[in-house]
Amino acid sequence: MINRPIANSETSLLITTMSPASVLNVDLSWDHPEIVKQIPEPTVIRDGLTAVAASIRGAGYTYGFFPIGPNDAQAKDALVAQLREKQYDGVIIGFGVRGAPELTVFFEEAVNVIKDTLPTTKLLFNSSPLSSLDAVKRNFPL
Repeated sequence: MINRPIANSETSLLITTMSPASVLNVDLSWDHPEIVKQIPEPTVIRDGLTAVAASIRGAGYTYGFFPIGPNDAQAKDALVAQLREKQYDGVIIGFGVRGAPELTVFFEEAVNVIKDTLPTTKLLFNSSPLSSLDAVKRNFPL
């Protein structure tokens, strides 16, 4: 749970409420060419991402997925817009982006966009889609 300040217009007081952490998962889409190169059966990733969403939401967190790719000219602007749409407490950068050496520069750019846009957000890392809930719980225990 995260303490969130809420202004009370009637009393001019600042009230703190507890709400579940909000987490955004930034990764390649399950059918992205880089995933297809790495994984013989990319539908396994699709099913894993579906399971990740269910497990994180089922544990009481707010969760969103934002597919991103290195060859998308608008990727940076789209990510900034997504990050500004909601105040995310944590951002998972998935192994699809982190695990391919040829995506190192793209990974670095994604980290910097996230930190420049939401300087106080936590960066979370998983070792596979199924370890995403562990990363969330490590950083935001309920």
